Amino acid sequence: MRVLTRSLAALGLAALAGTTSLGAQDAAGGVGAFRFYLGGQAGALVFETAAQNSGGVPLVGGHALITAKRAALLLQVDAGLGSDELAAYSDPTELDGVRTVSFDRIMRYQAVLMAYPLKSHIQPFVGVGFGIMTLSSTEIEGTFVDAEAEAEAEEIVDELGSTGFASFTAGLESRVGRLNAFGQYLVTTAPADGRLIVGATHTLAGGLRFSIGKANEGFE
Repeated sequence: MRVLTRSLAALGLAALAGTTSLGAQDAAGGVGAFRFYLGGQAGALVFETAAQNSGGVPLVGGHALITAKRAALLLQVDAGLGSDELAAYSDPTELDGVRTVSFDRIMRYQAVLMAYPLKSHIQPFVGVGFGIMTLSSTEIEGTFVDAEAEAEAEEIVDELGSTGFASFTAGLESRVGRLNAFGQYLVTTAPADGRLIVGATHTLAGGLRFSIGKANEGFE
């Protein structure tokens, strides 16, 4: 956790330090330079577990964007809204050696360093980031020999249901006044072996963000 926190801090410093040598942002399209944006997004999150084939669930979330000239720092939280999704992990106390876990939500918290390589009315962007993914509303299925064994299983599920990840995103956005509309694709790296989520996750989402002030002069 400390390593991931330091990585996020370094990412933010890189976003602020690396933008001083970039060219000016086109005022007619894309995000405005040196501004704060707040917004929301919705779409679909595709994931896989050892007990469930790859499939999608609805995704909703919110974000803050701090822009420079041709770069930005994105801080984003989103949730994949499932219902009785299934995962599994190795448990030698079970007859078949596998214990099943159900969950309802996949929560993600991430920071992304964004870049805007072109100037146009419809602005393309790419980004790389780091984050934390956790499973919420988990329920462990099966029976336990005693309360101590059940508590131990709950600790295992908490650990296996949380993981750090790196991400890559690409998309398009366009600005009209203070309002910015965007669509994006995001893929995360696969968790380590044995985690409840298996393989990379994929997200298609669109949303809106609104400029609330200038990043280099304070809020308007």
